[in-house]
Amino acid sequence: MTKSRKLAQLDKLDVVAWYEVGVPLLGLMRDACYRAVGVIV
Repeated sequence: MTKSRKLAQLDKLDVVAWYEVGVPLLGLMRDACYRAVGVIV
């Protein structure tokens, strides 16, 4: 992973984040944005 950032804290157990992975010297880069939601049972 080369970079990551929490974009938003929507609720106590609800987060939106972004990350970037790859090998910059070879030009192999990928990124993704995701939402993680936790549930208390």
